[in-house]
Amino acid sequence: METAWEIYQKQGPEALWNRCCGFLDLSLEETMALQHNLLEEQLALLARSALGQQLFRGAEPRNAEELRAQVPLTTYDDYATTLGERREDVLPAPAQAWVRTSGRTGMYAHKWIPLTERAYEEMRWLTMAVVILSLAEHRGDVKLRGRDRMLEMLAPPPFVSGVLGHASQEAWPFRRFPPRTPEYDEMPFQQRVTEAFRMGLREGVDISIAIASVLAALGDAFSQQREKPSVLALLKTPQVLARLLRATARARLAGRPIYPKDVWRVRGLAVSGMDASLFREKIREQWGRYPLEVYASTEGVLMAIQAWDYTTMTFIPTLNFFEFLPEDEIERAEQEAGYRPQTRLLDEVEPGRNYELVLTNFHGRPLVRYRTGDIVRITGRRNERAGIDLPQMAFYSRRTDLIEVAGFVLLTERVLWQALEEAGIAYVDWTARKEVEDGQPVVRVRIEPKPTCVFTEAEAQERIHRALCALDQDWADMERMAGLRPLRVTYLPTGSFERYTARKRAGGAELAHLKPLHMNA
Repeated sequence: METAWEIYQKQGPEALWNRCCGFLDLSLEETMALQHNLLEEQLALLARSALGQQLFRGAEPRNAEELRAQVPLTTYDDYATTLGERREDVLPAPAQAWVRTSGRTGMYAHKWIPLTERAYEEMRWLTMAVVILSLAEHRGDVKLRGRDRMLEMLAPPPFVSGVLGHASQEAWPFRRFPPRTPEYDEMPFQQRVTEAFRMGLREGVDISIAIASVLAALGDAFSQQREKPSVLALLKTPQVLARLLRATARARLAGRPIYPKDVWRVRGLAVSGMDASLFREKIREQWGRYPLEVYASTEGVLMAIQAWDYTTMTFIPTLNFFEFLPEDEIERAEQEAGYRPQTRLLDEVEPGRNYELVLTNFHGRPLVRYRTGDIVRITGRRNERAGIDLPQMAFYSRRTDLIEVAGFVLLTERVLWQALEEAGIAYVDWTARKEVEDGQPVVRVRIEPKPTCVFTEAEAQERIHRALCALDQDWADMERMAGLRPLRVTYLPTGSFERYTARKRAGGAELAHLKPLHMNA
């Protein structure tokens, strides 16, 4: 099989764009035809497998209509004794690798999902699409160069981000910091980030692929050198002294601290994580350009991506069949025992509405009508600015991230996180949950402030409340109509989250379980 680099060399940038990013040029009708064709191939594979027969429960669906009518929705509970135990004998196609995400306390330590050879191959092309689009300024714009220097700050295998890193390494001759080798993959995540940082300072950086919060944190490390003596010492090594002097001059001329954009002229940034949009402006300020946002998960791998206009995201149709569960259907299913909620397809979704995303994997992967728990908002029928004739989306929340407040508000992690950012609270980390105080429900937000935080608890509470009023009309109406102000802020002692992480690590917890949840911990 040809690699992206070989196609580029033999056929040129147009052929590479068509192979990697061609899904953005499809019409909705063409996209739906592709979805249905791939689904029918997948249903035939599932029908011959033990897992498919288990999930079909005697049905024999051959197409999307029959699948939706005959097969119930699933959660990971339906796969815990098969995929959870990595049983290869039940799969519709052999596993090339297994990837995992966090599991559920007391039930299963990890959610294991297999990657097949065909899925991995398609994933490799789509990983290159991420890099190409992070550099592009218009349709068909391929700015990749041989030996581009990539600063990669993603979790290692068996997390899916690590597998994506390996896929891009096989596709293009990047100079990767850190290299994808067993030595670096086995390092603790923080140590890998430090090594990547050190190599990038010495060699320079053209592209960075990272978790959004990690990219923003690295920018903070530059701008807060006085608080980071270890970073300052690293910057002063002989190999990077000239780079540091130039960066210092640029920052002084601008009258501000040093940012990554002073040290590197980064040509492309791509980030994942539900918090990506929250850090969008901070990353642009620190790094000199907006990051390309990617919607990804272990279960679905790469599901949606922004285009060259860096606004809404377009669904990627070649790895999963998409169904959309409307919020009113979710509520009805929760209230009526035995009710089977009805889904919509990609050509049936309505702009302005929220849906839980439901996936059926393609290419021999095993998930069937899988409820992801991710709530997405359909923002439009097409991207007018980029000329993309497909429905557009933005990540909204996780269903488990919701805190219901006094019957007025469904507070999401996204909104609360954005309020913390807009309130200007300098924090290490935070967590929130619904509690009872003097017989009344309150939202308790526990924050570990940074040493630079200048606000008292009361001041922070007021600033976050005002930010929530501006961001969430329901939160503002709750005070205006009912006189309720249920927000409570409590500061945690310095080092609280670090000690928590250390205890979890000492107890053998994996990377995905080292930090407490932000919502409902």
